[in-house]
Amino acid sequence: MKRVVFMILLVAVAAGCAMLDSGSNAGRYVVIHYYPYTFSLVRTIAKPMPDYENWDDIRMRLDMERLANLGVDIVMVTVEPDRIQDRGRALNYLRFVDRASKYPFKVAFMADGRRASLFDIRKFGEWCERNLPNRLGYFHHEGQPLVEFCHAEGAASYTNPHLTIRRTDGGAEWTWGPGEKYQPEVSPNGEQIMVYAGLLRNGDRPELGFSLTRDKGACIRRQFRQAAETDARFICISSYNDFYEASAVEPNTFDGESAFKALRSEIQGFK
Repeated sequence: MKRVVFMILLVAVAAGCAMLDSGSNAGRYVVIHYYPYTFSLVRTIAKPMPDYENWDDIRMRLDMERLANLGVDIVMVTVEPDRIQDRGRALNYLRFVDRASKYPFKVAFMADGRRASLFDIRKFGEWCERNLPNRLGYFHHEGQPLVEFCHAEGAASYTNPHLTIRRTDGGAEWTWGPGEKYQPEVSPNGEQIMVYAGLLRNGDRPELGFSLTRDKGACIRRQFRQAAETDARFICISSYNDFYEASAVEPNTFDGESAFKALRSEIQGFK
């Protein structure tokens, strides 16, 4: 029996999210994936500069300054659904949302459901419903608040007004993996396109090298330009700080600020 994988998406644009206001790119948005813990702390080929071990107030402030400097419209915070039951982590998520209200970007959440139970998914949905709608950093897409679950088994049986199910078996409205030959590929509904700053073949075995080489910022520059030439409304950057798969644009010990500066330059030109 063919396994069906589900995705659920949280976020996007509406009231409160400033529209891009330059020519043909008005109404288009740059999204970047951001990891507050775990995956972002798994080091493979590099470490961030400065290095850190925790997602504390100092780290939040530095990351927000850099994210604002990049010029992105949406910061998609990727979390694990069961972590929401940790009161300290949950408060940190809300603290990030509140502090982000002082910056020009908006905040959304993507829940990585690869190891999540249906119980975890329910709890995360309930937390979103209780805490996010009235917070300054939270916003909607086409009038509906959304939460994304990546590879959440059993998600189809859970109904919540804050969750929208997306299939990933060919008919997905949104797609997150690299396209054929790792070139940017527009999702079937024409809404979204994913681009990478680089990609290891296997994050557990960095010695196998890259599927998509970073080339000191040339990779993200090339992929962003290809994405900008499409009609996709959401250009999604993977990622700000995923050092496990080596897609991070955060300044690091491997290629310094090259990917960060390249992306910032491309976003400025795009807008």
